[in-house]
Amino acid sequence: MPSRRSRPSRHAVTAALYYHFRTKENILESLVTDIGKSVDDLVAWARSAPSTRERREELLRRLAALAQSGVGGTDQERTDAALRIAFEIMP
Repeated sequence: MPSRRSRPSRHAVTAALYYHFRTKENILESLVTDIGKSVDDLVAWARSAPSTRERREELLRRLAALAQSGVGGTDQERTDAALRIAFEIMP
């Protein structure tokens, strides 16, 4: 674990964010767009081949990884959302 001294300050992180994004809305828009693209890519992958047990298991692994990297909500809320997506896109 990095020492407190080696970690960037909260001010430095905020400054870096605002260097790349003009507003909080721009930050949120970027996050939503990135997450949406990840979900779209996963849906396309899931629909690209016949549904098999192995493919469904891999879909759940990928959804879990996406949910763990997601923003906001509790682990349970992210897991529930991932499962809803899985049931919607797999026959």
